[in-house]
Amino acid sequence: LGNMGLAIHESIKTRYETLVYDPFKKDKERTANFVNSIAEIESRANLIILAVKPDKIASGLREFKKPLSFLSIAAGITLDEIRKNAPELSK
Repeated sequence: LGNMGLAIHESIKTRYETLVYDPFKKDKERTANFVNSIAEIESRANLIILAVKPDKIASGLREFKKPLSFLSIAAGITLDEIRKNAPELSK
């Protein structure tokens, strides 16, 4: 969980259930609600906030199998790039 992801999590966690998936889990000791898989996120989330480096957006989106709503904070990533790599019918 990087600095931007942590800042977003901290600002919304009292109003929304937040789930965090970080395959590297280097900050697991923090108060974030970590899950173990993309499948768990897919089954429980209404909105996915992609708080990853721009070069990881495409591979991260390709891990999802079902259509969801995505919000990216990565600089320089276009909607076309998100649409191209997210599951079909995602928003």
